[in-house]
Amino acid sequence: MCTRLRELVAEATGAPPESLVFSAGSEELIYAAVRLVLDPGDRCVFPTPSFPIYQHAATVSGADWGTAALTEDGACDADALLSAIDGKTKLVFCATVNNPTGGLIAKADLARLAQEVPSSILLAVDDAYFEYARHAGGEDALEILRERDGPWMLMRTFSKAYALAGLRVGYGFLNDPAMVDAYVNLKPMFNVTSVAQAAAAAAWQETDWRDDMLDLCAAQRTRIVEGLTALGAQPYRTVANYVTSRLDRPAGPV
Repeated sequence: MCTRLRELVAEATGAPPESLVFSAGSEELIYAAVRLVLDPGDRCVFPTPSFPIYQHAATVSGADWGTAALTEDGACDADALLSAIDGKTKLVFCATVNNPTGGLIAKADLARLAQEVPSSILLAVDDAYFEYARHAGGEDALEILRERDGPWMLMRTFSKAYALAGLRVGYGFLNDPAMVDAYVNLKPMFNVTSVAQAAAAAAWQETDWRDDMLDLCAAQRTRIVEGLTALGAQPYRTVANYVTSRLDRPAGPV
């Protein structure tokens, strides 16, 4: 039940404890979102290029899927996602920080998705790089989604800023109690180990260490971007813990 983690996250975010779900990494929540709302032949929409699990989860469920191009700076594009929705669409994935480009979605774009994705569709927001987004001045997606009338899921993880990827601890916020119940019924019974729960609870409270690592990451990210630019590459404007760059020549010599 992740009792201690639930208490810590609920206290820090102001979310009702009963709206929180926990998973073996946020990847499990992506598969859960598909299983919750998509039947074979239904459709989901996601950005591209982006995290490949969105497409894989839809494919293994027998669902159809459509893609939406990113903005020029590598962020999710609200216009493109909304335009990709059709009558069969039941799920829209959006990433606050897009992987692999590192682009941060604008507050206005996320707010627009929250308001304009039809209330018959689940809006699933991948917030895996939440801490990096906030460190870079981004808005709290949870506050924006609370204004949505339709169903939504916000997915976060301890794999990135807390460096616990190997322990597989994710968590999500759901605004629909029926969806919380459905997730609890479909998830594996023992998906987050007691060791992983203890490590995540300890890491959550080490805020000074986390903030130092975010500062260090930002400094090294800047160094790498500047170095790539000096080599004539065109790195995306990333806020994440990685840098993706466009090249006009073979990557090996660079």
